[in-house]
Amino acid sequence: MTRALIQVPQTLRPTLDKLLGGKILNESPSIARLKRILLECGFMIESDVDEIEDLRQTYRNISNRSDLILSLMPTLRCNMACPYCFEVPRSVEMDVSTANAIARFVDYQLADCDSLAVDWYGGEPLLCIDFIISLQKRLANIAARHNRPAKFSMTTNGYLLTPTVCDALIESGIESFQVTIDGPREVHDSRRFLHGKKPSFDVIVENLKHAVDRVDVNLRVNVDQTNANSVERLLDDLLNINLTAFHSVTFKAVLPAGGCDDRSLAYSIPEFAPWSARLVQRAIELGFSAYVEPDKVQEFCSVDLPQQWIIGPDRNIYKCADSFDQERDPVGQLSDDGSLCLKRDGVDFWLSKPIFDDPRCRKCVYLPQCMGGCALKKLVHRKDWCPEERYALPDYVRRLFEMRTRKSNSAIISPGIEGGAQPVF
Repeated sequence: MTRALIQVPQTLRPTLDKLLGGKILNESPSIARLKRILLECGFMIESDVDEIEDLRQTYRNISNRSDLILSLMPTLRCNMACPYCFEVPRSVEMDVSTANAIARFVDYQLADCDSLAVDWYGGEPLLCIDFIISLQKRLANIAARHNRPAKFSMTTNGYLLTPTVCDALIESGIESFQVTIDGPREVHDSRRFLHGKKPSFDVIVENLKHAVDRVDVNLRVNVDQTNANSVERLLDDLLNINLTAFHSVTFKAVLPAGGCDDRSLAYSIPEFAPWSARLVQRAIELGFSAYVEPDKVQEFCSVDLPQQWIIGPDRNIYKCADSFDQERDPVGQLSDDGSLCLKRDGVDFWLSKPIFDDPRCRKCVYLPQCMGGCALKKLVHRKDWCPEERYALPDYVRRLFEMRTRKSNSAIISPGIEGGAQPVF
């Protein structure tokens, strides 16, 4: 709820257990000071505080945010043929009229929105590099004219992210890339290959060597039972070639067909939790910047936000990138004049995720971070909607503490507490 952590010596454990259990009646000055710190940090609360209602209000505030968040899919074609991909390749691509419609839409929306965030997605977006750079510059200019902050990113397989292309995209305003590598060379090339099963690992790695020195690169590793045992070797290989300067490294369970495919090789989220904990810990030990936590108490996913939209190459509007071809999608269409023709019931479906009426969520200590979990899994698949941290909380908290202390290089010391407790914020 507060994101506060406090490290205490083992000698203070019995006192803390009694204090948190309400078993200390006569407070010494040192105990009173400790209690005050626990109250200030949120480890203890006054009896009249309703944390669920406070959290509900936080979520209301989130739903009233006016940030415009877009994923733009210029094409659904891809130069790769990954066997676990859930998207169905299609030949349709964005054209000049669609670019004009998007520009009009953004121009209109930014009159009332506070900021703009755009992620280029696909298919493989770099198959449309000229289109992207042209529209990217237009959107950046529109945001500047409205005096709104704007962030631009791209999700790409990295094969076409050559130094020349990378530099051109950075110049156009792209600030970060997400690129996937699924294991050491032989494992990656057996899973993420070009059409005709041509390998991709070496080209992607060479491209990343250029990119990581110039822009934030978030490395993603998709994990299932065929490559889980090889991921640590990937980290070792990247370390050996000095390719470690990623903005973050994340490990995600493969969810074939958007989570609908019951393929035996895919992990459920509870099954994946210990793998995720182990891989993140290993990444931290090797010096990678592993993604551990949201920056603040917030929505689980941008899908939960009212001004988040995915625009496909056919101008169809979606809410969830993993739900294509589900019967409830698309939720609308983008018109020539830049307006959205929305199916109100389709939009309301994605914004109706039960959180505070779900008894399991209400009792869960992780609720303030996940905000009810994944909308797709909760509303459509009705299973495995909790993030993996929920199933490995002790490991998660230890990693979180390590990452925070590494970033700050020092903890805030509160003198006068028996044993020297160290809050870390």
